[in-house]
Amino acid sequence: MRVFIKTFGCKVNYADTEALVSALAKLGHQCSHISSGWGKAAPPDAVVVNTCAVTAGAVKKARQYARRCLREFPRARLIVTGCAAREEKIASQFESLGATIIGNPNLVSEALGKDGLPVPAPEDTRTRRFIKIQDGCNSYCTYCIIPYVRSMECKRGEQVIDEMMESVNTGTPEIVLCGINLGLYTDPDEGYGLMSLLRRALAILPESSRLRLSSIEPEHVTDEMLELFSHPRLCPHLHLPLQSGSDSVLAAMRRNYDSTYYRDLVKKFRKLHPDAAVTTDLMVGFPAETDEDFELTGEMVSACAFERVHIFRFSTRPNTAASEMGLLPSSVVSRRQDKLLALSKSVSQKALARFVGSECEVALEDSGCGYGEAYQRVCVEPSPAETGLINVSLDGLKQGIFKGKALRV
Repeated sequence: MRVFIKTFGCKVNYADTEALVSALAKLGHQCSHISSGWGKAAPPDAVVVNTCAVTAGAVKKARQYARRCLREFPRARLIVTGCAAREEKIASQFESLGATIIGNPNLVSEALGKDGLPVPAPEDTRTRRFIKIQDGCNSYCTYCIIPYVRSMECKRGEQVIDEMMESVNTGTPEIVLCGINLGLYTDPDEGYGLMSLLRRALAILPESSRLRLSSIEPEHVTDEMLELFSHPRLCPHLHLPLQSGSDSVLAAMRRNYDSTYYRDLVKKFRKLHPDAAVTTDLMVGFPAETDEDFELTGEMVSACAFERVHIFRFSTRPNTAASEMGLLPSSVVSRRQDKLLALSKSVSQKALARFVGSECEVALEDSGCGYGEAYQRVCVEPSPAETGLINVSLDGLKQGIFKGKALRV
C-alpha cells in the first residue's frame, strides 16, 4: 500500500510518526511524509493524519486537511490518530467526516494489516531523528488537555540507547530526545532519571553525532543539567516554555514556577553558555490575563532575549479547569498577539544577529537547509552535495534564517 502521513503538533507527534513509518515499512507498505502537499505523487491507498489537540486552531487545521484528503483521494482510507483522536468530543468531528479513529499511533500499523506491497519505504535523508522517551503529564495545568488524552509512560533506557545508536549507525547525526514532560522521565526498570540517561547517551555517542533536548519544563532544569550543556555533543539549546511573564497568571495556569525563578534560570544558563540559545512558548489571552499581566510578558521577552518564540492563543479545551473561565474578547487577544509577535521578532533578530560572522556545525538536509547546534536555522548557498553535520560560516541573517557557506575542513 502507498501511505501518506501528515503530522500536526509537537516533536512528540513527529516521533510517533517516525515510529509508525518504521512499523509500516516492515509490513511492506510504502510511506511518504507529507509536509505542505503531495505534489505529483501517485494517489495513496491510505492517508494517516496524526493530530494535535492542544488548541482549537490545531484541531481545525487537521480537520481541514482531512476534508481535503477526502476530496482529493476519495478511494483512500482516511485514518485519524493522535491527541485529537483520543478525546471523544473532538474525535467525533473527524468521525463524522468518515474517518477511521485510532487514538494510539502505535495501533495504526495493525489496522492497515500485512497486505502491503513488497516495496521498501523511501530513503529517509533527514539528518535529525526524534526519539520519544516519555509520554503524558501529571501537572494538570488549567488550560491543558494533554493529561486527559495521553497516559504517563517512559521508555526503557536500554531501548533509548539502542534506538539512538541505530540512528547514528545509519547516518542520522542529530538525535532529538522528546517527551510531553521530559523532566518526568524515569527508567521503568532501573528507576534512574533523565540526567543519568543523558550521561549514558553522551558517553557512547561518537564525535560525528550530537544530542538535543526538545523541550523541558523550567522546574526540572537543575544546576547539574546546566553544567552538562558544556559537553561537546549536547546541543547548547534550551526550549523552556514560559507561557506568561505574570506571576498571577502563572498561578492561575497552575504552572510550577514564577517569573523570578524563570528569569534567574535563563540568566544562569546564558552566563555558563554565552553562545547557547533559549527558545520558548507564550500564550496570549488566558482568561485571567489583564493588560498589566500582558505587559509583564513583554518585559520577560525583552529580559530573556529569546532566540525564538512560539506564540499561541488560549482556546478552551474539554475537561480543563480553564474551560469554566470566561473568554477575553477576541479583538483584545488579537491585538495582544500582534503586539507580542512584533516584539518577539525584534528581540529574536537582535539575539540571533550576534551569530553573524561566526561558524557553526549544521545538520544539513537535502534541501540545503538545517539547524546549527544553537538551533540556528541555516540555508547554505551553494548547497553542498553531502548531507550530515557540515561546518558552516554564518554570513547573513534575514527574517530569522541565516545565510551560510559550507567550509571545507
